[in-house]
Amino acid sequence: MTKKATIGVIIPVYNEENFIVECLNSVFLQTRLPDKVLIVDNNCSDKTMALVAEYAEVDCVKERQQGIVFARNKGFDSLDCDILVKIDADSRPLPGWLEACERTFMDSEISASSGRIVVYDGSFRWATSWLHNASAFWYNKLISGHAMLLGSNYAIRRSAWELVQSNLNMSNDIWEDLDVAINIDRVGLKIGEQKAGLVGISGRGAADSSFIVLARRLWGWGKTYQMYYFTKPIFAYFAAILSIVVISLIKPITKLNYKSNSPRGY
Repeated sequence: MTKKATIGVIIPVYNEENFIVECLNSVFLQTRLPDKVLIVDNNCSDKTMALVAEYAEVDCVKERQQGIVFARNKGFDSLDCDILVKIDADSRPLPGWLEACERTFMDSEISASSGRIVVYDGSFRWATSWLHNASAFWYNKLISGHAMLLGSNYAIRRSAWELVQSNLNMSNDIWEDLDVAINIDRVGLKIGEQKAGLVGISGRGAADSSFIVLARRLWGWGKTYQMYYFTKPIFAYFAAILSIVVISLIKPITKLNYKSNSPRGY
């Protein structure tokens, strides 16, 4: 009989007191419960870790070096499950999410996978959701031949993580999830697309960040490709510029219609 793969969920946190409870509640309402849940405390100074302490089934580790790439690495290295699943602190997985993830990895050829997201707050939810998913599962595939891994909803086999980890860039101004996807593809492993199992995400990043911060974040798209390819970054930079133009037009309206209850941690 084939041994059932264990699934661990990693959640890096930095001052997420207004989101972490809903996130953890969503994780523990799954039709397929995780075998382990690990919180990576990336120097929280608010009540986040006190709230996490209320969940006896959640393990915690500390990462003192600030940044999502360092917190991600700490989490993935600390968990000994077969499938490592990463979400954000403001992620709210729908109940069938982990079950869909488990089905995806029944295909032994798949080494990593990402599922689609849906924005659950703020203005222009449908448009923001569509842009996120189209970028990851269509446009990035057009550029590089493989889907991107969305940071708020992706999974990787432990064996694949151990293979690519040393090749990853540790800069905080690139797209760390895209960096993982590119390196998975470069060693000849397959990235799958999770057809079911949506994860809700907050629209606070687009609403509350300054225009300059958003532009820099989008510019990281092209910078990530630039580390590995000579020509493909042009297409990513073009998409980043287009996104910046769109944001400049809708951001004032988004700001008026969105009231954040927490600043964006990363």
